Amino acid sequence: GVEIHCMNRHERPLKLDFLPYHFLLTTIGHSGWIKWHDVSIGEYVAGYATGFGPSRVLRHNPVNAVSHVGHSNGVVTLWSPSAGKALVSMFCHRAPVTDLAVDRAGTYMVTTGQDGFMKVWDLRTYAAVNTFQLDQPASCVDISDRGLVAVGVGRRV
Repeated sequence: GVEIHCMNRHERPLKLDFLPYHFLLTTIGHSGWIKWHDVSIGEYVAGYATGFGPSRVLRHNPVNAVSHVGHSNGVVTLWSPSAGKALVSMFCHRAPVTDLAVDRAGTYMVTTGQDGFMKVWDLRTYAAVNTFQLDQPASCVDISDRGLVAVGVGRRV
């Protein structure tokens, strides 16, 4: 049969992310709260105020299931439902973060910002490995299973 869960505590979400091995739906929205919901039993797990306002950028690390949130002040914060505050806060851009991606091995993160830069970060040291200046700000970024980075800039990839 069909099972339906009512998720009232996720007000006006802007971005959804699913953690497949944990059956957790993660949301971030207008309230600036990151929230986790267990879809296997329909229970709310946890929710924390990020302290940086609304966000449209949310991805997870496929290795450790840590959620990465990009904010409008250029900061990327890393979250876990078992911690009451951000695990890590990284100042990545001088403008809002437009998108981010984490590679399959969970070692590298790529961020793009309104400042027109794309940066590659080593998640073991939280240091920038490479910085690339783009023609204009990127709208989206992703990393393939082979480690190739795709960046959407305007009408081009």
